[in-house]
Amino acid sequence: MSTTKFIIEFRQGSSISIAKEQKNDHHSILSPFNPLSKLFPNGIINSDWFDKYINHIPFAVVYIIQGDDNVLNKINAAEATLKPLGITPVVLLVDGDSVIDYVKLNTSVIVYTFESDPDSIKLLMAQLMHISHDFYANIEAKIKQRYKKYYTTVENDTVDTNVELTPKFLEVRNLIKQGMIAQFMNSSDLTTAIRLLELAYDILLGLLPATPHELPHDIELTTQFKTLLDILCFHIVRGYFSIEEPLKAFKFHKLHIIHGDTNNDNWISLQYHWLAELVHTIPSAITTISKTKRTPPLTTYFGGVHLSQFDIISDASLLLVKAYESIKNGDHQQKIKLLQKALSWFDGLSSFIEYINWLLAEEYYTINEYAKAIDHYKLIHATNFILYKLLQCYLHTDDTKLALTSLVKLSLLSYKPVPQISFEKSLEIDLLDEDQLFSVDVLIFGNDQVYVRDEVTLQIVLHSNSHLSRLVKGNVDITINQVDVIVTSQGKHKGMKSISITHDNNKPITKLAKLHGQELDESFVDSMNLQFTDKSKIIHHLQTMTNSGTFEIECIKLQTTIKITSEHTITLNKIELHNTFVPHHHHTTIYQDHGKYNKRLTTPGNIIKVLPVRPTISITLLKDLQSYILGERLVIPLKIEFPNQDNKSVKLTAKVKGDVTWNWHSLKDDEPLLLQTGSDNYQLHVFTRTPQELLSVDLTAMVDDDEEVLVYDVASYVFPIMRKSPFACDYLISPSYRDSTLDMPSPFVVTDTAMPVTTRLWQGKLDINDEFRLEIVNIEYTIISSNPEIEVNVLSSSKEMVLFTTRAKSGGFNLRNVNVVTSSTIKWRRDEHSPVNDYTTPEWEVTLPLSDPRLLLVPKADADSFTLNYILENPTPRIFTFTTLLTFEDWSFEDQRNIVPIKQNPFPVLPFSRHHMIFYGKYTGEEKDEIKLPLFKVFDVQYKVGLPTLACSKETIVKSGDVYWKCK
Repeated sequence: MSTTKFIIEFRQGSSISIAKEQKNDHHSILSPFNPLSKLFPNGIINSDWFDKYINHIPFAVVYIIQGDDNVLNKINAAEATLKPLGITPVVLLVDGDSVIDYVKLNTSVIVYTFESDPDSIKLLMAQLMHISHDFYANIEAKIKQRYKKYYTTVENDTVDTNVELTPKFLEVRNLIKQGMIAQFMNSSDLTTAIRLLELAYDILLGLLPATPHELPHDIELTTQFKTLLDILCFHIVRGYFSIEEPLKAFKFHKLHIIHGDTNNDNWISLQYHWLAELVHTIPSAITTISKTKRTPPLTTYFGGVHLSQFDIISDASLLLVKAYESIKNGDHQQKIKLLQKALSWFDGLSSFIEYINWLLAEEYYTINEYAKAIDHYKLIHATNFILYKLLQCYLHTDDTKLALTSLVKLSLLSYKPVPQISFEKSLEIDLLDEDQLFSVDVLIFGNDQVYVRDEVTLQIVLHSNSHLSRLVKGNVDITINQVDVIVTSQGKHKGMKSISITHDNNKPITKLAKLHGQELDESFVDSMNLQFTDKSKIIHHLQTMTNSGTFEIECIKLQTTIKITSEHTITLNKIELHNTFVPHHHHTTIYQDHGKYNKRLTTPGNIIKVLPVRPTISITLLKDLQSYILGERLVIPLKIEFPNQDNKSVKLTAKVKGDVTWNWHSLKDDEPLLLQTGSDNYQLHVFTRTPQELLSVDLTAMVDDDEEVLVYDVASYVFPIMRKSPFACDYLISPSYRDSTLDMPSPFVVTDTAMPVTTRLWQGKLDINDEFRLEIVNIEYTIISSNPEIEVNVLSSSKEMVLFTTRAKSGGFNLRNVNVVTSSTIKWRRDEHSPVNDYTTPEWEVTLPLSDPRLLLVPKADADSFTLNYILENPTPRIFTFTTLLTFEDWSFEDQRNIVPIKQNPFPVLPFSRHHMIFYGKYTGEEKDEIKLPLFKVFDVQYKVGLPTLACSKETIVKSGDVYWKCK
């Protein structure tokens, strides 16, 4: 609403004429001081002044002129015509590129071209905004000058009036002019205009007489003032909507009605009518009043509906209904127009639409247009009163068939007293509507689980919904001629048949009937008395299930006849199809001769599942398994006996909780085992790495029965899961020795491109704690260097140990140590008949010395004689100097082969070399399981450190820094 819009009038021709105001001396024809004016005497302002600035005096004229040689003369002529009137001419030149510069240079008129600058049109619209503002600002200034002007009044000798002219008359006139012009000046913000118009409204309201005038002119003057108040109210309400103040808009409209002629119903209706028209053009986002706005406590105004938990919402349809309700006289055509418009606008709740349809139907019914009343009554949700009204309309229009249809509909609703209906002729009709005369409950029941050859009971409860006998004069007889129960099967074979029950008037009337019936190829047939003297009838049909499957009561068909007998006979025939059977509660009622009881439902009452005879399967666990080790490929040996008396295809499958894989021997994962008739042994393989408390294995049999697979529980086994690892391991790495020149190349053989590269030999061993006493089949070792410059090569591995070497790729004398990451995979099984499982140890990171000198001991024993070979390794390009001392107890080293003194003075060890020191000795102490070997002290003279002895034999152990020989 705040968007600026222009009123554009298109004219053809080379000239334009603007009508000038006619003045008598100093007063305009629109002035109340001009005797020739419609306002004379004592008037304020009328629609002629509004029409002047809306339709007759533009603020600008846009000329579209061909850019030829005579264009400048045309522009000057237009300017001479419009400038005296304050109207701005604007020129659009077509094909004017050649003359545009010349024209702009020789005229002050605004000139644009079409072709050379497409954006000129956008500039033109912005220019028109400025022109309009200047134009109306000039008019506003003239209006404000009127306050300083002295008005000369004209003597009134021709019109009788008691109204006294006061300055407030002229003040109201000027305020209205200012308010209207302010809307033209700033259409995007009408705050100023609203303030001026509200002030004019209040003053004008005070000018209305307290008591009615008697003179004709004064009465007409009062009418003009009231019309002017209506105009001001419209502009004020519209202004509040434009600045998004809907609450103030509705409030002012309400006050306007209070101040107006409340005794004039047509005037009140008209006020709500124009408000509805206005609201209908406004986006709902503006007319919706949010409670989050900072507004004073909200008061309900019509047009706004206050809901306790929602916003205040205004709707144009509600306003039209209010306009309709304000008309108290019998203007039914106007009322119908308002309601029809409200119906076309409304897009809200269907209940309100039904209310409007109800009002329209009542208006048409009042003016005896019954056909149109019927059209709107039909659109209303059927209630007693509405249906009774429709019934009356059909009787007035002699439409007996529709009257009977409405009568039946009315009989199906809850009864409320109405005058009874009678008919003046006999008639038989077929009822084709969808209304149900009966409600039907269905239940198939037997044992908790029903198998083939079991007997089940079908219960059908028929309840009459009609109270027709209370609505008509005469006797009403309701009879079901035939009940057809349609049974469908989801499988190939029928195990339950359909039922057909016909009416037999010769049989006694009972509320509960038990029927077996005669069995035919496709159904059972039987008969009973189906005349309704009571509200309900209960039918029990017993049937033996002949095949397995799922059977459903898909539909129940009722063929009914109703006879209304008085002076004339009315016969109503109806066929009903019931295919929805939903119990009202979680249980249903089973009726018996001695009473009734409730049955809890877990499946729909109209469906029953018949199972085949359960297969006989015997399963025996052949091996006692106490527990399951996490990560184990467990084999569960089973003996399965399956006689298969019914020749059914049966498959055995396993259900294992958690992230567990399983398979039968030689079958794929999750593939069921097809059982062979007889007795046989099978193996079930189970595997998981997911930690959990128990391994639960449920064996189920799947029986293929037509298109359905039935599942039966057969056996269950639960094994505790050992959540800890099968082995507790420690990893040991110790130096090893081999007599190979490749490990320590000669320092005197040097190539032109590289220095000698040494290789060191290591021995890795797993220390395994086997708590479960498992069989270890093999151990695989993985050793990786963390430094890509160091090579790690595995020489050999076994269950006991692994031998590997470390070697720098290019000398690596600056690399003192290397970190290796090592782990092992242990292949294990429970026994020789069990599958092999894998257990991967955690990774260990070990630091191994590469370039430090080390002292190796390679001992050998022959009874109590020992050869102790001490080897000093120097893998560096430097020369080291050492001293040695052999200390011992219970040892003798008198062997003549000893050439190395017990104590050596400083001696050098050359680069890239091994220095061997061999001692031949004999143990002289007591016989023990472990013999303490002599202590060989090696001291680095330069670095002042001693070297520890590193034994390279699986027969030695180290305790507290001493080396012991294991005798056993």
